[in-house]
Amino acid sequence: MPFQKGQSGNPNGRPPRERALTKLLESSLGKTITVSVDGQEKKVNGKKVLAWLVAEGLTTGKITYPDGKTVLQLSPKDWLDLTKWVYAHIDGNAQNGIDDIADNGLRVIVEYADSQTNPAATSLESE
Repeated sequence: MPFQKGQSGNPNGRPPRERALTKLLESSLGKTITVSVDGQEKKVNGKKVLAWLVAEGLTTGKITYPDGKTVLQLSPKDWLDLTKWVYAHIDGNAQNGIDDIADNGLRVIVEYADSQTNPAATSLESE
């Protein structure tokens, strides 16, 4: 008999599953890239660039691409989605959804600037 009774034939268990996308992103974002900051070329770690882009999107509602020329204006829905994503990845998913943020004293008002959407302000709510 190759194994004793009550003893596992695989004491170390199954090897952990490799997370291919996580590994690829970790590798790609770990590299240094060249970005344009105030008209000057600078070499910066990719993870730091990603953090800058996310922070800029949250605080200004727009994202300036690393080339320094292209600017993406976030729609209110895109900004809200980014806010939810960051909140979920920093504090974990809220038990009762995004409304938990408002319960903790934070209130966000979204105003639509164009005439195509409802110009009335709305409070932060899940869709």
